[in-house]
Amino acid sequence: MSDNQLPKEQMLFNGQYLVIKKLGQGGFGIVWEAFDFSLKNFVAIKELLKEYAEVRFVEMFYKEALMAKNLIHDNIVRVQHFWKGDNGSYYIVMDYVLGRDLGLVLKKCSEKGVKLPWELSIFICGGVLKALDYSNRLAKDTTTGKPYGIVYRDVSPGNVMVFFDGNIKISDFGIAKTAEELSRKSKQKIVTGKYAYMSPEQISGDSNIDHRSDIFSVGILLYEMLTGEQLFTGDVDAIRKQVTDAAINLEPLKKLGLPDELGEIIAKALKRDKTKRYQAALEMFRDLRRLLKFKETEELQSELSTFICNILVDEILVDNKLLDWVRQLNLQDIKMLPEVNKISCKDFIMGEADVEEEYAPPPPAPQPEPVEESEPETEPAPEIVPETASEPVEPLPKIESEPVLSHSEEKASPEAVTPPAAEKAPEQKGAAEDAKEIIAPSKAAAEVPAEKAKPEAVKEKTIPPKVVEKAPAQKPKPEPVKAKTVPPKTKEQRPAEPRAAAVEAQGEERGKTVFEEVGDWFSKKFKVYKKRLITVMAALVVTAVLLVVVDTFARVTPFGKNIYSRIYPPDTVITTVPSGARVSLKTRDNTFIISEADSTYPIELRKVVPQSYILTAYKEGFKPIEKIVTVEEKGSIKGSQRIDVVFEFTLNVFSEPAGADVVIDGNKYGVTPWKGDLVAGEHTVKLTLKGFDNLGSDAKEAREGQCSLDFTQSDDAGIFGGIDTKYWKYDITSQDGAKMFNVYGTMFRRVKIDSSPQSMAVYVGDEKQSKGNTPLALPMKPGEYRVTFADPNGLYENTARTLKVDAIFDGTISATLKKYVRFKVAVKGEPAKAVSADLKITGNGINLTKNISSNSPERIALPLGVYKAVFDGGKEFRPVTVKDINISQQSTIAAELEYVDSELQVNVKEEGTGKIVAGAYVWMDGRIMGKTDDKGTWKNTVKFGSSTIRIVANGYDEKFVEAGILPGKLNTVSIELHISQPPPAASDQPVSPAALTGDVIQTNKSIFTGSAIKDRVVKPAARPVPSRSSDTSMFSKEAIKCSNCGKEYPAGSRKLRFCINCGKTLKWE
Repeated sequence: MSDNQLPKEQMLFNGQYLVIKKLGQGGFGIVWEAFDFSLKNFVAIKELLKEYAEVRFVEMFYKEALMAKNLIHDNIVRVQHFWKGDNGSYYIVMDYVLGRDLGLVLKKCSEKGVKLPWELSIFICGGVLKALDYSNRLAKDTTTGKPYGIVYRDVSPGNVMVFFDGNIKISDFGIAKTAEELSRKSKQKIVTGKYAYMSPEQISGDSNIDHRSDIFSVGILLYEMLTGEQLFTGDVDAIRKQVTDAAINLEPLKKLGLPDELGEIIAKALKRDKTKRYQAALEMFRDLRRLLKFKETEELQSELSTFICNILVDEILVDNKLLDWVRQLNLQDIKMLPEVNKISCKDFIMGEADVEEEYAPPPPAPQPEPVEESEPETEPAPEIVPETASEPVEPLPKIESEPVLSHSEEKASPEAVTPPAAEKAPEQKGAAEDAKEIIAPSKAAAEVPAEKAKPEAVKEKTIPPKVVEKAPAQKPKPEPVKAKTVPPKTKEQRPAEPRAAAVEAQGEERGKTVFEEVGDWFSKKFKVYKKRLITVMAALVVTAVLLVVVDTFARVTPFGKNIYSRIYPPDTVITTVPSGARVSLKTRDNTFIISEADSTYPIELRKVVPQSYILTAYKEGFKPIEKIVTVEEKGSIKGSQRIDVVFEFTLNVFSEPAGADVVIDGNKYGVTPWKGDLVAGEHTVKLTLKGFDNLGSDAKEAREGQCSLDFTQSDDAGIFGGIDTKYWKYDITSQDGAKMFNVYGTMFRRVKIDSSPQSMAVYVGDEKQSKGNTPLALPMKPGEYRVTFADPNGLYENTARTLKVDAIFDGTISATLKKYVRFKVAVKGEPAKAVSADLKITGNGINLTKNISSNSPERIALPLGVYKAVFDGGKEFRPVTVKDINISQQSTIAAELEYVDSELQVNVKEEGTGKIVAGAYVWMDGRIMGKTDDKGTWKNTVKFGSSTIRIVANGYDEKFVEAGILPGKLNTVSIELHISQPPPAASDQPVSPAALTGDVIQTNKSIFTGSAIKDRVVKPAARPVPSRSSDTSMFSKEAIKCSNCGKEYPAGSRKLRFCINCGKTLKWE
């Protein structure tokens, strides 16, 4: 943008927020990016489209703002204001996300052919889960203090915001539901959300939806981040069928080399049965975070920031340019531009308009409103002031007698200035003229400020209530006056607005927070319903008192019985342990005082003759009781006499293994199996056995292996409610009509488990959930176990140990894990060439041989230590030895094989005769290698590969041979030279190739052992005749330089025809 160019959306909110650009538009609203000139930062403004400004849509919009305003969390986009503009639109002002949504990130990754690393995918998913957990479990309604219990219902890439600094936040709570809303069990008429990310219960419109639906959606989101593809695709019907019926295909995850646990976590989150999913977002977050335990949150955030900045580099440049442009803007200049639409907004409260409409004056209501604005002009009139000022006390009873005035000021305003006030005016000075002024206020009076009118509110209420009845008679008067005397309407002053609201508007220019608005709304509602609430509360109090009185004397409930006992204390109270027994009390002559009374509550006796009685008590499962009790004479003891009946029961104690000492309530009773009788009450059972940890304790406490029995309870669940069912079992049998209470304890041993290295996950048996990471101590029952040690990061090989827990077990188990080391091989300089090699690893007691190839590197598990590795690629390559491999610090060992040097032998003979050619120069690839010996042979070590061999001999045509030299072998080349034709001028020196212009003559192929060759003969051209005698000298007089390679030959050098470096012809003076 240029310095003076504004965007197409030219809007300025409250003279402070300038719209920069449109961020997006949905079905119901538009989101703008705006710059706050006050705080010098960006905000996002979400606008509800005018065509949806109906009550139900405004309520949804308001609910989203109110809900998000109370969600204060690092992973949730914060809402600042809820506005209503003077243009009739509604707005939500929220924090601007300096980044992009996850949907765009995934799209950019797909376009650039990269995948989001699985560690970063888990980190993003963790931020979403923390936000969901907070909004569902921890966020509370500030007005009621109750948790919201929010179900987000819209987890999708478009609602997950990824900041450029690596932070994660979710936004858009438009379709979220609180627990209270979801408690209204009704099938959804309209399914809202994004179908591809819905849970089975959400897409089916099930009313029984809860936070576990969001966990399913998070599983879909995590799958998409890892694979780069949507889990469910197609049209609506196809997606619905995939979500609810079809098998969920997670096979693509197995091809990505991800940790196995990650696939299990996703599979659990995507269970169709929500009872089998994670039951809380925090549970899934902990399992995911366990996979990243070696990385801190700050490190992951930094990595995500780097990745996002690389993927969204174009978007960052656009944002930086926009920021530079905004910095150049001047707010005052913008305010002066006529094309900028200036919108005035104020914080809005739902329900405020409803209150005004409900308690507005009865029809014709609109008529008093214009008079209401003229009210301040009538009150200062001399006719009104003396009347109210001279008798300030008398009007007070009238205010109390008129109930309408207590509801709202809107009712009082029209009464104070209604036309009947003109009937009193003639009694004062200037009655006729003043009366007209009261009925039709003058322009001067209409301009009286609202601040001066407010203190006259008491005077308004002094007008007798009867004048309200005459208000409609003056109906025609206010209409013409309204047009002539009322000033033009402004955004802050509207004729239809009540006076109290107009005064408040002046104080609201600073703008109220949502919390203040909610408080004001509740205050107004309380004023409206105050009398009704008082009436209802009084009725409830009277009803409660009557119920208490009736219950007290009828003794229906324990509460009533307790009150009655306090008013009329009993003489004798009989209780049983446990309660719920049938109790009878009779005299010695079998006269029953009570017969089979229920002892669930204490049995109270009044006016019983003091003497001895026979008490019988019976409770199923316990031994019956019959004993003599004495009822004391009233007054002989303080308070009521208590008779406690305690039953006895039989307890059997067993243990595995047997022979454990049985300690009950701290006293040793015997060894298991043990049987004995005990009195009903609270008991603790402890078992001790050598070689095992104590099972239970002497005190009633919540500890591992505890066995606390409470026989004061009347039911079996209450009796055995204090035992740890992990180590104890119980049942109840019957013998001779009496219950036998049996408890079975399984002894355990606390096993110390460790590994080298530590922090390895420990699995017992076939369990898929780890017990924790080493070092740890696990309580284990007697028996044999298979303990598996696994590295959460997959760097070490899983190791299993067999463990037998018994009395002689020493209590410890450890394992040394082997670390995976990746060995790979390649040909140096030819990375694409396939090659195999024998790998021999020695050291640390290991002597291992493997065959590896460049196509399939070998992953070998080795104990920690130092090793030597030898890569042998065969005769063609030199062996590569890598020493001092410390695998605790190295995970990959790579070797590059080099070809061995080859031997080349060149035999040169004369063509036709087979005569040996000695002294012939041998050139290879433009370099002179040497001369043939007396046997016509040259032999040396050379590099393998394709080479051009050139033979230059005096009296013979030069010959070129293309040879393929094989590595690790003796390569023999036999070359036959053709005798050259005598030149016009005799010369004994060899001819340079550069000087040859003759034809190329093909001869028979040379004999080349081990490879095919191609040869060609160059016929020399005529040699020039020297023009100076100096040319025939063998030594030069001046220094020259080769024109081709630049090699220098000093003065006095032998006149060579060819450069010994490049073979090109030398030109001597």
